[in-house]
Amino acid sequence: MIREDDAVVNRLAEIEDTEKSRRLLIRRISSFAYLLAWAMVVAIYWIAGNAGENKYAVVAYDVILYAVTAIVSFFAGADREWGGKKWFLSLFFGVMYFLAGYVTFDISDYLINGDFHIPDLIFLLPGTALSIAGICTGEIASAIRAKMARKRMKP
Repeated sequence: MIREDDAVVNRLAEIEDTEKSRRLLIRRISSFAYLLAWAMVVAIYWIAGNAGENKYAVVAYDVILYAVTAIVSFFAGADREWGGKKWFLSLFFGVMYFLAGYVTFDISDYLINGDFHIPDLIFLLPGTALSIAGICTGEIASAIRAKMARKRMKP
């Protein structure tokens, strides 16, 4: 009987370790995906030049960065292990959105016209607000999933 209990305990510990490893992998993949998307948005701007700047802005900012920010924030919100630290992610996403505009449009304007202007901090808001919405949605989804799991456990 004791030997069987030890086997059950060991198996539960193994399952828990596997679950933690899976969550860590998702965190790492999400972080890498965001940074890769951000770097690609910046690189494509500089490789393509200023041709079609308005179309670039719509696709890069309003589609790519928004979508990746929302998805990564959703996964962070659904991951309970982040705790209160997940809210700092919204500031990170805001800064990254702000920097994407700065290292593309503002620096390009400076190089072409010689005009240097201090970046507008208002551009922190879109990335931050979208991230907060994604985190909240992820937390709600996680709470619903946990509630449904508890209902299944009840006889």
